[in-house]
Amino acid sequence: MEEIENIMDDLSFQNRKLEEEYKMTAVPRGICLIINNKSFKKGFPTRRGGVDIDVDNLTELFTKLQFTINLQTDLTSVDMMKKLKEYAEQDHTEYDAFVCCILTNGTDYGVAGSDGKIVKVQDLSSLFHASKCPTLAGKPKLFFIQASRGGNFMSELIQDDQSDISTADEADIFIGHSTVQGYTSSRNTKYGSYFIGSLVKTLDNHSDQQDLLSCLLMVNRDMSRTRMGQKWERYKQVPAPLFTLTKKVYLTSDPQWPYPSQVPTDP
Repeated sequence: MEEIENIMDDLSFQNRKLEEEYKMTAVPRGICLIINNKSFKKGFPTRRGGVDIDVDNLTELFTKLQFTINLQTDLTSVDMMKKLKEYAEQDHTEYDAFVCCILTNGTDYGVAGSDGKIVKVQDLSSLFHASKCPTLAGKPKLFFIQASRGGNFMSELIQDDQSDISTADEADIFIGHSTVQGYTSSRNTKYGSYFIGSLVKTLDNHSDQQDLLSCLLMVNRDMSRTRMGQKWERYKQVPAPLFTLTKKVYLTSDPQWPYPSQVPTDP
């Protein structure tokens, strides 16, 4: 009797997990598309220094998290839309998630293709709405965007020491902007961007124990405490995640967590 009760408790626990967390046991988990626009024909500085560091860090991280990496470099605005549409039309039935990292210049209007033309982030993410990408319906679609969203610098405030799948069409999407709309996004030509650096470090250290949004809170806290710019001109940056997620996302590197009974086995 006690053994049966333990089995029932375990099943109840697994059901709660299914209700509260997205399934994340497929190997590979899904595709991680990295778009690295580092050379521009017009409208922006011709090259973005340090971006290859971000690519290397993201590749290492999402490989560890068991995603298949696809790197695309210097896509025009049209090619960005075409590439995302191509992935949205693929069959993701065997996958549990989709990740897209966009490293580029940008404005408050959107992100830049290598031709200097702007694409709205909403136009890119909308390609993965459930009605357009049914094999990812009910699964998390995660977009991490390292790009400025304006030309303003965020001021540093100085204080004294005392001081089943039936889902809404636009559900299950996460967009992690590196900065608030209207503000610039900082990058170090030697070490890469501050946002990607903090994101990779945080997910690498905590994603097995903490869900994605909890990790993003850590990134925001880390970024908000970081001083940027030269010593004669200090400024701040804080990321601005947006999401329509309906469950917790665990980007775990362990293939058997948290659903050991659902991990596929070899025949």
